[in-house]
Amino acid sequence: MAIERLRKDARCNECGALLKAGTRAKVYRRSDGKVLVYGFDCHQRKQQNDNEHLPPREGFSDEALAEALANIQRALWTIVELLKQHLGTKEVPTEQVIEEIAQEVKPPSQKDWARFWGTVKRLGLDRDAVHEYLGVESVKEVVKSAKDLNDLLERIKQDLAF
Repeated sequence: MAIERLRKDARCNECGALLKAGTRAKVYRRSDGKVLVYGFDCHQRKQQNDNEHLPPREGFSDEALAEALANIQRALWTIVELLKQHLGTKEVPTEQVIEEIAQEVKPPSQKDWARFWGTVKRLGLDRDAVHEYLGVESVKEVVKSAKDLNDLLERIKQDLAF
């Protein structure tokens, strides 16, 4: 591991934040040739913002994000109405269907990730061991929801715990 200034833009392997060239970061060069980068700036911001971390939204204005959100909402309403027509049901309110869809897949929160990595550490494992076990560079490649993260943790407890 070395602390370096990046020569080109990279993504933080832990949180996915964009790290610009010239930014200080921990750089791990693995024996298999893979390079892992962990940013200082993105995690300092996390601590400063009362443990709430959002990756940088470079290139997106608040207006553009609000417009994109409105477009998504309109698309959801259209999809729900079409499904209701296709299935012949008018009894379920569209708002209820949209709420159920939104509740089905919730990405893991920062708190979920902290609990996951804390438990992994207590089991005597490190990030590299988990990545090697899964055959990925980042757990985010296989985990899409909080439920996926909990299921993975149970699997790790059964298969890898010492």
